[in-house]
Amino acid sequence: MIYADDRENERLLHKLYMSAGNRRDDPKGNVVVKRLNHGDYILGEWMIEAKEINDLYRSILGIGRNGRTINHQLAEMCEVSDRPFLAIYGTQLKPYFKGRKPKAHEMKREIARMNRIIKSFKMTVYDHFPKIRVIEFATMDDFVEWLCVSHTKKKMNKTVRPPKRTKKLPTNPRVLALMGIQSITEDIAVSLLEKYGSLPNIMKTKVRQRDLMEIRGIGRVLARRIRNLRKEWEG
Repeated sequence: MIYADDRENERLLHKLYMSAGNRRDDPKGNVVVKRLNHGDYILGEWMIEAKEINDLYRSILGIGRNGRTINHQLAEMCEVSDRPFLAIYGTQLKPYFKGRKPKAHEMKREIARMNRIIKSFKMTVYDHFPKIRVIEFATMDDFVEWLCVSHTKKKMNKTVRPPKRTKKLPTNPRVLALMGIQSITEDIAVSLLEKYGSLPNIMKTKVRQRDLMEIRGIGRVLARRIRNLRKEWEG
């Protein structure tokens, strides 16, 4: 069963009903909406806090309901769950300018600021919450699909075969932080830290692309991604 908080995004809940069925209206439905004390979704032993990218930005700053920050929410979730998730969906940042239409350069500057704040949060989230597993989706539809597919797999594992043992996450928070970057595996993260010593060195040093590509597993695309992170760090 997928349990969803009754304060969650109505559009998202509607998509979830369409994909998995509303248990209130259909005995075969797999979605139950009720008030959850922690998180937005519960799926077996998983507890999931879901954030649209702009909602994530606001919650980092404590803008919104009761002034609670994402750190407050994650801390509480880690206290009550052994398998907490932070699911982030959406990619389009939408700055808010109260009462006026912003100029193009203002929009560009604010989007860059939002990006820096969100990336800074992602780079440090594992330092504060080693138990958290961060997963990102390009769209709301992708997140809904993940919920439904995960529910189906859990249901099959429960009725057909014992659940697979999951690979333990590394305990080094610096390795976990690097693994939050798309395509960086644990081995690549360890190699980066061995080569450059620390996260600040990787972010702030003028690392050359060809030097990065000397590390096994880093190709041209990933090397550029790492160098772009440095530019955003400095920005």
